[in-house]
Amino acid sequence: MNTLRQNGISRIWHTAPLHYLGFIARSRALKSKARLRSEGFEEWHFRSTTHATDERLGFSNVVHLFNRRGPRILLQKLQWGLPHVEISVPAHTLEGDAHLLCWYNVARNRGTFIEDPSRGYIQSPFRLPVALTVGEKHSLLRSTTSARHVEVLVTDALQLPDETEVTVFGEWDMGVTREVLRGLGLPWEVAHRTHIAYGPSLSRRLEVEEFLHRSISDAGWRGDGMEYDRRRL
Repeated sequence: MNTLRQNGISRIWHTAPLHYLGFIARSRALKSKARLRSEGFEEWHFRSTTHATDERLGFSNVVHLFNRRGPRILLQKLQWGLPHVEISVPAHTLEGDAHLLCWYNVARNRGTFIEDPSRGYIQSPFRLPVALTVGEKHSLLRSTTSARHVEVLVTDALQLPDETEVTVFGEWDMGVTREVLRGLGLPWEVAHRTHIAYGPSLSRRLEVEEFLHRSISDAGWRGDGMEYDRRRL
């Protein structure tokens, strides 16, 4: 049993724009920025406001997940009417302790941190403290309130099992998501959360549908620059 499960964490969560679901589902994997670059994805595929920070702080070769659902950035995106999903997997998907923990929000951090048992320590190539050893992970999790989002970091890629669940936030999103998964023959569950303020415009829904259709029908396609931090309005 890994340290996540020993500390009462049964699932881990990843947030993604809904239109990226085709790429994720086709490969059955969440992939780091470095891995995606090696597979032909251009810089404009990544969040324009944070990918440079990831690289500067040494986090471009890890997949970012959380110990709990609903990070603040997701709620903000939904309030702006930007279709997103949460992808979760059982914590036991991570074999042994094949993960790191980061108490800090990597995307929002500006280089201020504390090194101690409850936060972790600077360890190459990272420029923020991370918990690397089993002891460090236990210390971080046991000193962190249950309401805090801790980043769970997986090197390179995380293969997604049959027990994967995709959470959506609207009726239209549910229909589109089920169509994607059905088309690719995936048994993943789709959950619907309704108590979050969210309502994408018709134009937004149409461009997401077009993007998903292209990503599923053309295995060599790598997107068209549709990235919400550049196109929020």
